[in-house]
Amino acid sequence: PSGTLASLTITMPPNPVDGQVVAIASTQTITALTLNANTGQGLLGAPTTLPANSAVEFRFLAGTWFRKQ
Repeated sequence: PSGTLASLTITMPPNPVDGQVVAIASTQTITALTLNANTGQGLLGAPTTLPANSAVEFRFLAGTWFRKQ
């Protein structure tokens, strides 16, 4: 994007395998970020914003997406 994103919603993949990683990155600020688990999944540690030039990663394990530190 060429500038700040007011909002973005992302739904995690529907059929992940244990150990799968999802990385989300942006060169622009995302003011309101919504991350949703897919059907039957959990999601822990989801950020609500993402600063410019940053990333967040999640790993799937036993039915839940965990934020990598």
